[in-house]
Amino acid sequence: MDCPNLLGLPFLPALKELHVEGKCSWELLSSIDKLHNLESLYLGDNEEVSCFPDDMLSNLTSLKKLSIWNHSKLKLLQIETINPSSIQILCIWHCENLESLKDEALQGLHSLEHLEILKCPKFNLSAGFRYLTCLEYLEVGNFSDMSGLQEALQHMTALQSIALRSLPNLTSLPDCLGNLGLLQRLDIIACPNLMCLPTTIQCLSGLQRLQIHGCPELENRCRKETWEDWPKIAHVKRFINGISFGPRGSISADSAPILSKEGLS
Repeated sequence: MDCPNLLGLPFLPALKELHVEGKCSWELLSSIDKLHNLESLYLGDNEEVSCFPDDMLSNLTSLKKLSIWNHSKLKLLQIETINPSSIQILCIWHCENLESLKDEALQGLHSLEHLEILKCPKFNLSAGFRYLTCLEYLEVGNFSDMSGLQEALQHMTALQSIALRSLPNLTSLPDCLGNLGLLQRLDIIACPNLMCLPTTIQCLSGLQRLQIHGCPELENRCRKETWEDWPKIAHVKRFINGISFGPRGSISADSAPILSKEGLS
């Protein structure tokens, strides 16, 4: 953490997990490629790096989890060099200048099961997301371009959980949502312009939990008394409408907890 003068790491064959946080040298980042048995890599709180060394990830053949957060100048993420047969979890948070991931990189991530992209306002869901056919958990939030959502979802047939968070430009959910036969949990948080649910949501017979809050119009339509969208979701075993979380009282949409696959209940 905050070791800008550290000029690299030696070969550490037993190392499984590495956290690099704060200012660091280019040499340190370049030396990560020697850690062949690394399984988890966390890179955070670096406001200077706009890209990572080209070969930083290329030799990490055992890497299962990659997390990157608070890289405000990061424009390019070269994940195409990751071993596609190993990476299972990819989390990207607070990277304000990251626009997307290359389609060819996404095409190789056929083992990816868990994807989080949060607070990356310039990010867009490109056509390459259709290649993530093994994805089980998807959480996206705090970016404006949602035009690729339908193209992405219609191919992600292994999805079990979706969280849509703080998406002011999301006005509708695609009909292909009803084709996600394995979906068990859907959370829609702080999407104020989402007006209604697609009729096809009735096809999700395995949907165990639906949570909606911070979406005023949608919350009203899903109240049992109004019967506008209620028939579409009457089969859901657990429906949370609004922001009631028990004895600790209400919380705002902005402070609602970020969900994770590990915490599903």
